[in-house]
Amino acid sequence: MDEQREAYRAGEPEAAEALLGAVLDASSYPMGFPHEHRIAFRPATGDVLVEIQLPPETIVPAARGYRYVKSRDETTVVPRPEKERKAIYSSVLAQVALRTVHEILAGDPDRVVNGVILNGFSNNSPPSVSAVPAEARPIAPAGATLLDRQQRSGSVRADRPLPGRRGRGSQLPKPRASMP
Repeated sequence: MDEQREAYRAGEPEAAEALLGAVLDASSYPMGFPHEHRIAFRPATGDVLVEIQLPPETIVPAARGYRYVKSRDETTVVPRPEKERKAIYSSVLAQVALRTVHEILAGDPDRVVNGVILNGFSNNSPPSVSAVPAEARPIAPAGATLLDRQQRSGSVRADRPLPGRRGRGSQLPKPRASMP
């Protein structure tokens, strides 16, 4: 274990990928959330490229609730409006992305990681992307990428605006003081 920790501190890619992979493996998510990820460490820059599988849109229930109709003695579904489903799904994606970046940075007490580049994919991805097995795809920065530099200033810059944000480089709110 000490050898692996020293290799991590020295910036060896295999050690960094193993340690940070273990950090993400330790995360617990609600039932129905995928927990697949791949990590690549770039020792020259100190950047970690993380690819995570995001939950499908079906994670947000189509039903807002249920109503009992006494006259017919039946329960009917109260549908959730599509706009509301999309808003909730966008929020879920943003929360998963921020949580992943936070876990990587919190799992790096030696500050070997200089930046995190996060790529997310889901089964909602175009068939040309999702049909290729994860291990056959190279990890490369693309799509919605979040980047946080080692200053760990409490803000994350979105290279592409996250849902509800405007403009390139939108700043997300600083985390609550209780977060490390």
